[in-house]
Amino acid sequence: MMFKKSALLGSAFAVFLAGVSTSLVSAQSAAHAFDRNASGSQDVSFNVGIDDLSGIDGNKHVSLGGSWSYQYFKRAAFIADYTWLPLGSQNQYVSNVQVYSQSEHAQLFDGGLRYDILHFGSNNSNTFYGLAAVGYDSDTYSVSSQNSGYTYSAKASSSDTFLSVGAGATFPMGDRWGFRPEARYYSGLGGFMRVQAGVYYRFGR
Repeated sequence: MMFKKSALLGSAFAVFLAGVSTSLVSAQSAAHAFDRNASGSQDVSFNVGIDDLSGIDGNKHVSLGGSWSYQYFKRAAFIADYTWLPLGSQNQYVSNVQVYSQSEHAQLFDGGLRYDILHFGSNNSNTFYGLAAVGYDSDTYSVSSQNSGYTYSAKASSSDTFLSVGAGATFPMGDRWGFRPEARYYSGLGGFMRVQAGVYYRFGR
């Protein structure tokens, strides 16, 4: 796959992050104190993102994924992420009978480090962080057709490795859960940008 970096998404994310920081102050005042940066604590999150693939098909695609992190030091955590990225599908029908279909999707696996750069907001409960990761991408394309009573199908796949860097923020909304917007740039695949939002749950210490 060939992708193209989107600078506009990065700018939009900065504006979005500033707005979220302001709107969540009142909600955070009701959250109980919890040392979310304690060494040994962990969290899991569910993420929904928008990936800019305009360089390949002129579209932006919604991605779904999950993340896990382990707070190894006070400010640093190991992270691992999985993303499912649908890249579109097409179907053709003749007399309400499907005669042709095609679809494509990608799966991304990566792991790396997240570092807390700044604490801000009410009681310094919000965290701005940076991250870096390495990963593996698997792209699968499938097609099938029917003709004269026969069905023909084929599937192809490709894979690649990548590096990613990004930044985000953590807004706790309770003792152990909160909201986490994030933006990442992926290189090694031609380059593409993702803006995502996640809800996390923290457990452990």
